[in-house]
Amino acid sequence: MKKLLATAVILTFTLAAYSQSMRIAYIDSDSALKAVSGYEQNIASVESFSEEVQNEVEALGKQFESKLAEYQNAYGRLSEQERQTNEQALAKMEESIRTKQENGQKQLQEKQQELMEPLYKRLDEAISAVAENGEYDFVVGQDVFLYAKIEHDITAQVIALLKK
Repeated sequence: MKKLLATAVILTFTLAAYSQSMRIAYIDSDSALKAVSGYEQNIASVESFSEEVQNEVEALGKQFESKLAEYQNAYGRLSEQERQTNEQALAKMEESIRTKQENGQKQLQEKQQELMEPLYKRLDEAISAVAENGEYDFVVGQDVFLYAKIEHDITAQVIALLKK
């Protein structure tokens, strides 16, 4: 315990001494990302794809509900063999819906990554350029701080660089 406390005290003093020459900036990365050319278009494309997948899943769900209602209405008139056949078909439909949902989510994530990765790269490059130009040692997200002086915010500089 004493060893841990001693290490913490030494680390605190070391960081305090180093921080005198350390430059730290912060950025509102969400605002900066929205300023990247193509952001709105990519978000719209992802949302459109998401709607397509959702509509397909809903259509399959309606087909399932219709088949289930038909089965339930005819249940008393069906032979044991017909019941088993219908139940197997319903189970397959249900599995198909689950598979479509899972595949749709996976495809949506892949589409989002495919479209957003180049934007994240451009944002990262702009942040690095502003940090190097401003000789900052660290750039962190705005949400990390409970309080920070506005002069350490480089969001506007990054946005300006992205709009060039």
